[in-house]
Amino acid sequence: MNDAKLRTLPIRTRRTLGGDGEVTIARTVLCPHHGEAVPLALCGECPRAVEISDRGVTCRSDGLAPTMRWASRLRRILPSAADRVAIADVMSRDVACVREDVSIESLLALLRDRDIGAVPVVDAGGFAIGVVSKSDLVRERDELDFTVADLMSRVAFTLREDDPLSRAAAIMAVEHVHHLPIVAADGRVVGMLSSLDFVRWVAAQSAFIDEA
Repeated sequence: MNDAKLRTLPIRTRRTLGGDGEVTIARTVLCPHHGEAVPLALCGECPRAVEISDRGVTCRSDGLAPTMRWASRLRRILPSAADRVAIADVMSRDVACVREDVSIESLLALLRDRDIGAVPVVDAGGFAIGVVSKSDLVRERDELDFTVADLMSRVAFTLREDDPLSRAAAIMAVEHVHHLPIVAADGRVVGMLSSLDFVRWVAAQSAFIDEA
């Protein structure tokens, strides 16, 4: 077997907290052979898969390169390095989500324990229906007898994981948001991108920090 043809695909984990306190977990991989996100369990049945570990799924690439559906539309006079990087390479792949019936106390605990500023609000299928952030909580800091449904923003600006990082930066700047739920081709949440993730990427490109 030619090691040069092996590729390790990172595993994305979506952990969703429900109002009953139960956490459901969905793990997926962006598969270049299928051209979309697939359940991790499917990799165990794939003949191309060599190893499944905490690092990801190592599989035979057979010469395939990741397709960027937006690459043919890049026509800038001064292209940015962020045009050539997919959001999937920068986003947080271990994303915490909540259902809209989650209590504010549970939300506060989740944000504190994970040290994050916002979480996507998803329905039973894992589709984003909104976002709730620390800023929403600050506006209602004296009221805890609420659920996420009472505070969340019902407008979720989402992008696909194979969209360019530059598009995410533009949406954040224009819409004045700091967090974007990132979805697979089927619309289910597979990651979260924050403005801090983007800043870290810029710092890594400038060799101020180690990207790894």
